[in-house]
Amino acid sequence: MKPLSEIPYVDIHTHRFPAPEGVFSLYSCRFGTESLPGVGPYWCGVHPWDADRVLLECLDGLRSVPAAGIGEIGLDFLPGRPDRFLQTEWFERQLAVARERSLPVMLHLVCAHAEGLAMLDRYGKGIPAVIVHGFIGSPELAGEYVRRGGMLSFGERALRSSKTTEAFRRMPLSSLFLESDDRETDMPGLYAGFARLRGMTEEDLKERVFENYLKVFGNE
Repeated sequence: MKPLSEIPYVDIHTHRFPAPEGVFSLYSCRFGTESLPGVGPYWCGVHPWDADRVLLECLDGLRSVPAAGIGEIGLDFLPGRPDRFLQTEWFERQLAVARERSLPVMLHLVCAHAEGLAMLDRYGKGIPAVIVHGFIGSPELAGEYVRRGGMLSFGERALRSSKTTEAFRRMPLSSLFLESDDRETDMPGLYAGFARLRGMTEEDLKERVFENYLKVFGNE
């Protein structure tokens, strides 16, 4: 473990590049529609929004691309999104790739938590870590993911949801991350806001999230 003064703010999921000073970010690349980043660890996967735009050949690329994890992948059942059957097919295929490669997974689940949990029950074994990005939901829903060994990542929107802040207060520190997603987020400010919810210092929360990063990725 690094000395406390050298521990960065981990931003586990971002669409912005490069990372601000003092922040360690994992960029999320929408495989098949975006170029791979040239440097740094990154997520790579076929986003559910792109399920009707990408070719099946992308699956072969995912089997060899030097990504740190598969993501963001999942299901988004809001009106106007791609066909649910197509989304589900791509979700299943990519969970299988993550299992084959023993890579962690970053999930995008909107109006589809029941389906996402069922998919994890079916395919989750053999995947080293599953993280739900941008989690918004109740303590009970959070508990369903944690009981399956899942982890949750929280962003700015979570601070405006009373049920989600309560979920954050109750969940184990060993199962959480923070993220900026597609926003210009002040990560120290985000950490400070969430630390207050737990009655802990910003530095202590930063250390715990960094420990979670090491647990998932096994390196510094």
